[in-house]
Amino acid sequence: MPSYIISYDLNHHTPEDYEKVREELRLIISELGVSRRYLTTTYLLNSPCTLFQIENILCKRLKGPDRMLICEINTPVAGWLSTEEIQWAKSNL
Repeated sequence: MPSYIISYDLNHHTPEDYEKVREELRLIISELGVSRRYLTTTYLLNSPCTLFQIENILCKRLKGPDRMLICEINTPVAGWLSTEEIQWAKSNL
């Protein structure tokens, strides 16, 4: 199953709307497969969906000035993360 990194910036949202959209995106991403949030708006996702299917689903919640980047990734994964986070990535991607 392919693995992806998803990162986004929500721009020009009211504070209330910002939190609502963030939560909606979190729920949608979790429904697409096995996922874990690593940074404020960055997720790792293992999903049977294609990159373009994921893009089409998530972009419905974005507005014009918002930004999103989705990339297919391969292991190994490295970064300044906790041991638990690195182990999750190694086990799930």
